[in-house]
Amino acid sequence: MTMNKLIGAAVVGQSGGPTAAINATLAGVIRSAFSKESEGCITKLYGMRNGIEGFLDGRIVDLGEIFKNEDGTANEEKLQILSQTPAAGLGSCRKKLPKPADDPAFFENLIALSTSLKAIFAMRTASATASLSTADIGKEIEETIRGI
Repeated sequence: MTMNKLIGAAVVGQSGGPTAAINATLAGVIRSAFSKESEGCITKLYGMRNGIEGFLDGRIVDLGEIFKNEDGTANEEKLQILSQTPAAGLGSCRKKLPKPADDPAFFENLIALSTSLKAIFAMRTASATASLSTADIGKEIEETIRGI
């Protein structure tokens, strides 16, 4: 069975309690995303400032500009500092998303914003992430990118 490969920008945000663990997870996501750029899957990695609320307000940052060396490789020193820093590096939020059936316009807007960035968009809450290791999250991203 042949799987289609998803190609596009990736968007990551933080939600939930601001801890060093949430930043370590973010560092793992950044490493994984950068490693997929060489395979042509991820074209750019954006970070949502203050989670989904920031994304909806257009507050995104290019994480490549922050966490890459001049040669395009991941800056491990910056990623190590991020992973050991308490708080939420991108800023967190606690916005409860509506159910799609209750507010389809919300999700249409979310899809439109993602499309404008040519982004692959996947959501994971902090509580759902807490039980996963960084390697598990990286593997999950890789499986998503390989084509659902």
